[in-house]
Amino acid sequence: MTTDIRADLIGAVRRSPNGTCLAVLWPSPPHAARWIVTDRWGSTGYETDERVATWPVVGAVPFSPAAGMELAEITPPTAKTGAPR
Repeated sequence: MTTDIRADLIGAVRRSPNGTCLAVLWPSPPHAARWIVTDRWGSTGYETDERVATWPVVGAVPFSPAAGMELAEITPPTAKTGAPR
């Protein structure tokens, strides 16, 4: 099953079919390829939407819009009460 790549949000992570590479949607304009690809040794460069279109989505980079996480400051608990300040 192929997902519509236009629906991917920045930070979406796709895994290559053979499991050796990850692609993260992290555009770097004006470069036309939008997916930064890495393997076990490090970055292999950018790939196009078409190149990773069949790779399944396996997650999202934390703190990116695709992760669905709030970017709010978290106040650590106080030493005396253990409650947030």
